[in-house]
Amino acid sequence: MNTKPEIAGVSLAQLVAAWSAEAVAAFGQDWPKITAHISARFEALPMELRLRLQAEAAHTIAADRLGAAALRH
Repeated sequence: MNTKPEIAGVSLAQLVAAWSAEAVAAFGQDWPKITAHISARFEALPMELRLRLQAEAAHTIAADRLGAAALRH
C-alpha cells in the first residue's frame, strides 16, 4: 500500500480495509499484530494526509448520525 500523498481521494475506510487485508494475510487471526500493523501504516502517512483523512472520517460519521437521527423522527 502506498504511503505517499498520491493516495489522495482514497478514504480512511478504504485504507484500513487494504491494510487489514495485508495484516490478515501476514498474521492470520493475531489481532494485536493486525492492530499494530494498521496503526503503523497510518502513522507512516504524512501528517497533512493523516489530518485530512481523520477530518473526512469525522465528517462522514457526523453525517451518518444526522441521517440516522432524521430517520428516527
